[in-house]
Amino acid sequence: MKLEKEFRKLEAAAGKEFRAEGWHGRLEYERSLDLRYRGEGYELNVPAAANVTARVLATQFHDEHQRRYGYHHAGREIELVTLRLRARFADGATGSTRAKGCRTDNSAKGVIMRKAGGARGGVLSTTKR
Repeated sequence: MKLEKEFRKLEAAAGKEFRAEGWHGRLEYERSLDLRYRGEGYELNVPAAANVTARVLATQFHDEHQRRYGYHHAGREIELVTLRLRARFADGATGSTRAKGCRTDNSAKGVIMRKAGGARGGVLSTTKR
């Protein structure tokens, strides 16, 4: 599925950014998608497991729409607006002094890195539109 390919690209970019900042350790990834019914102006964020199928994503979206708004449109077309990836280090990650306190906003790359999870944590959030 093309989504898997795009998420792998984001994961590679996240790993590269963390390493460039001096972080070392095993990364964990959290994938999600912003989806909406075609023509609507708002999205719902839905988790996206590795190798998830379009059918499963549609079911998750309809279920979340039903939960949040009290209705859903089972036959209506769904648009994918944004792929989201959150990368964080598993326990035991270490980084340079610069990396531990960093807040870097690389708007051209769509990457924001900020301190999280205490002195030894780090989060890199990146989106692709």
